[in-house]
Amino acid sequence: MYSFGTSLFQYDYNSELHLLLQELSELLEEEKLAGVPVMIFANKQDLVNAAPASDIAQTLELTNIRDRQWHIQGCVAMSGEGVEVSSSICSCYLDA
Repeated sequence: MYSFGTSLFQYDYNSELHLLLQELSELLEEEKLAGVPVMIFANKQDLVNAAPASDIAQTLELTNIRDRQWHIQGCVAMSGEGVEVSSSICSCYLDA
């Protein structure tokens, strides 16, 4: 989900990563979102088959993003693990 005029956007996506890559690429090309920081939550890290945040970053080609800040955060939403760290990072983006 994203919203024009916000300082960041968040995905909660439970499909194939290549589909997310395609959607993310389209959003990064959107003129109205130019320079808007990217925050990716790699949720469900407590599951055995969860892809690590580093693998997701590689699949989404995040290191190729040069025109804005980005961060990927592994988390477990049900327990709150990783969410506090993400909140502080989001605050830094909003204050910038």
